[in-house]
Amino acid sequence: MERKGLSGSALKIIAIVTMLIDHIAATVIIRILKFGGYNDGLYQLYRVMRNIGRIAFPIFCFLLVEGFMHTSCLLYTSDAADE
Repeated sequence: MERKGLSGSALKIIAIVTMLIDHIAATVIIRILKFGGYNDGLYQLYRVMRNIGRIAFPIFCFLLVEGFMHTSCLLYTSDAADE
């Protein structure tokens, strides 16, 4: 049976790229706005980049739950988190 949709690796790449876009806006663009003077176009770019970055967290949460659902040993998984 052929699987449809995105693989876990593709979802991770999408989440990483969107998180990187969000972090660039949160660090670089905001500093340009603060210290370089307000620019309406740059502020719009900042808002768009921050909104794109909001996609990352739900994807990472989905992948986390999928990992827990498909693991064979929940005890081992919870012990690793305690260390």
